Amino acid sequence: MKLLPWQCAHMAVSRLVREPDSAVAMPLLVAAYALAGASVVLVLTRRDRAALHDLVTATRVLPSP
Repeated sequence: MKLLPWQCAHMAVSRLVREPDSAVAMPLLVAAYALAGASVVLVLTRRDRAALHDLVTATRVLPSP
């Protein structure tokens, strides 16, 4: 989940290199930016600082003693 925006962006760029008028590239780029943006917004607004990938996988980061 953490690398999904990166993967979407790379798939979009590879589509644009092969076919500049690709109809698939723009939704992939929008998804990449939306996922990355959502993760940043969650980290900045949540009290526990959980990012999108933490919420999806139900993990928690605890401070070290």
